[in-house]
Amino acid sequence: MSLVNPVNKSLCLEQICATNYQKLLQLIPHLLTLKTAAIGHAEQQTQLHLTVISNSAYTLTIELSHCFPQNPDDFL
Repeated sequence: MSLVNPVNKSLCLEQICATNYQKLLQLIPHLLTLKTAAIGHAEQQTQLHLTVISNSAYTLTIELSHCFPQNPDDFL
């Protein structure tokens, strides 16, 4: 596997963040209206929990986690 070493690392990081942000907005269209938290439900699927950590003019920090209904020992 080769390593990528871009000349302008900050521009590369900015482009990755912008792309990820656009993908996130496609997955969660109402993301910008969420103030604190939300839970996504889908039949026969685990719940997706979203928590807004911080939201400023140029930065949105969120936490995504799954809530599995089974006993955690079942996964070991």
